[in-house]
Amino acid sequence: MENKIYLTFQQGELDAVLMYKSLAEGACTAQEKETLLRLGAMEGRHAGILRGITGVTDLKPRDTLAKTIMTAEGVVGRRALYLFMAAGETVLGAAYKPLVKKHGELAQVEKEEYEHSRALIGMMKALGDAANRLPLYKLRRA
Repeated sequence: MENKIYLTFQQGELDAVLMYKSLAEGACTAQEKETLLRLGAMEGRHAGILRGITGVTDLKPRDTLAKTIMTAEGVVGRRALYLFMAAGETVLGAAYKPLVKKHGELAQVEKEEYEHSRALIGMMKALGDAANRLPLYKLRRA
């Protein structure tokens, strides 16, 4: 049962690599793109740390999260999406906290999840209103 938790986190970190890469492809600025690619690379390192714990080497990233995030962006816009993602990264940081007691190497992962949250909030603020795409529900009513 315990290993299943670590496997779930490992898969999630792998999936997040694709998510950040997908977001980077549609970045509004070079700085935003660079930040998203950096966050994706960090998620890849997190998956590697978890691979060391689980011993499972054959997991592959799934594109479901990336597709969901890109669909959500079209509905709520990038700024709102970054706010939602920042909250998710904060929750993940808290979820890693109890696991650090057993696997000290996860302390870096926990810390970096909070860093991701701060980076996403920073990008949200930097984008400004002009970069927030019109939500699809407004287009349907027009």
